[in-house]
Amino acid sequence: MLVALGNEDSRYRINDLDRLVADAPGLSAGPPQPGLVRRAALGGAPRRPSRDKVQLMSAMPVAKTRWTPEEYLAWERMQPQKHEFHHGEAFAMAGATLEHNQIVINVGAELRALLRQKPCRVCASDLRVKVPATGLYTYPDASVVCGRPEFEDDELDTLLNPLILVEVLSESTADYDRGTKFTNYRTIASFRDYVLISTDQVLVEYHTRKDDDSWVLREFKAGQRFTLESVGGELAVDELYLKVFDAQP
Repeated sequence: MLVALGNEDSRYRINDLDRLVADAPGLSAGPPQPGLVRRAALGGAPRRPSRDKVQLMSAMPVAKTRWTPEEYLAWERMQPQKHEFHHGEAFAMAGATLEHNQIVINVGAELRALLRQKPCRVCASDLRVKVPATGLYTYPDASVVCGRPEFEDDELDTLLNPLILVEVLSESTADYDRGTKFTNYRTIASFRDYVLISTDQVLVEYHTRKDDDSWVLREFKAGQRFTLESVGGELAVDELYLKVFDAQP
């Protein structure tokens, strides 16, 4: 079954559903082999389960309780929904609210405009980021990489060297994003700016890394602007919240 992790965050542990595998004809009790996805990526005939089978697999684990990163990546690349991965376990990521999605769209638009003339790329939330030092695989709401992007493998879907990471907070994820996730992120050598954006009030928490490797937190509210120090450009808080609360009764 999918087991909720309480209030730590909105992820769900994929664990102990061997009986579902046994009851599903044609499904093996293990993750797909890495070559399964690569054959399709390289132009060969894709040998993957039917859509119904893939959807079922997204809601169940493999028979063993611990995966290798290679097994996780092979399995994850077949899933219709995203999963975090850490310490051998996969966690399904919950859906997002209208406010959350509007902020993500605004962030991407503002960052793209800001960095248009710079050697940087703005990446959406479908791009996976790996924290090499801790083995965490996750999906920030937005990320920025400047210069040459580095990837874990030739699938080019797991970024290793983000410069800026953005997370849009919710009641269930805020503690995780401010705490454990930030602790993991800080071990990435290229990582310089962390932007946390609230969905229940107009509030931006901006963390920036200093030359002595310390981090400084500043908060910004409606009408204010702040500078992303790693790229030397300003963002307006009001633009990040454009139309976010318009649909609320």
